[in-house]
Amino acid sequence: MGRFVHSPYLPHVSGIYVILNTVAGHRYIGSTADLQRRRQSHFFRLSHQTHESKLLQQAFNLYGKESFIFIVLEYAESVDRIREREQYYMDTLSCEYNVFPAKDHTGYRYSEESKLKMRLAQKGKPKDPKHVAAMAAGHRGLKYKPRKSKQYPA
Repeated sequence: MGRFVHSPYLPHVSGIYVILNTVAGHRYIGSTADLQRRRQSHFFRLSHQTHESKLLQQAFNLYGKESFIFIVLEYAESVDRIREREQYYMDTLSCEYNVFPAKDHTGYRYSEESKLKMRLAQKGKPKDPKHVAAMAAGHRGLKYKPRKSKQYPA
């Protein structure tokens, strides 16, 4: 606890972090199993107007990327207590960009059997034409890189 790090290099370890608006002094507090990947994800989504925190996105648009820094509050050896520690920081520090309390982001993993059942339930169902048109419009102009595989090396 108490190790404040702002560095271009971050290890691939778990921890609790804050995104600090250096102009307004406002904060977004979060936790992750991979600090480096999470920092990249936050700033990528903020730069592309797709961040899940609308308050943080609005501030990023207003103040610009240069006004935000990613600081590690605490490295975590185990992810068991990470939500508890994240909530501690959310309660202790003012975090204007967080809307919800700390939650478990580990996600639910469907079994292969459940995935198969869901796929089969959707198979053959007609798609709404508006939905199909929206999907096509969203994919127009995207450039896909060919996948490398043993069978078809690029």
